[in-house]
Amino acid sequence: SSAADALGIGDALQVVALRGGSPAESAGLRIGDLIESVDGVPVGGGPKARIAFSHAVGTSHDGRELRVLRDGEAWVIRVVPRSRIVSRTSW
Repeated sequence: SSAADALGIGDALQVVALRGGSPAESAGLRIGDLIESVDGVPVGGGPKARIAFSHAVGTSHDGRELRVLRDGEAWVIRVVPRSRIVSRTSW
């Protein structure tokens, strides 16, 4: 049994850091949260899970719904990426 399984995080991704002002922080994610699923799809565990999670959240234009465990309680948090505003000047 791995250390992750012993801690009960074998099928989840644990938030270990947040960038200040990031969409994840703005949505309410906290360090220590365990992300179980994205839009109802389990994130799983293992080394490839973080990459798959980052891709799933990063490719969304309208946001993703995360199921999160925090202090033994389940939460649903919607993470919406920042819109990319391109300014144009008139010629």
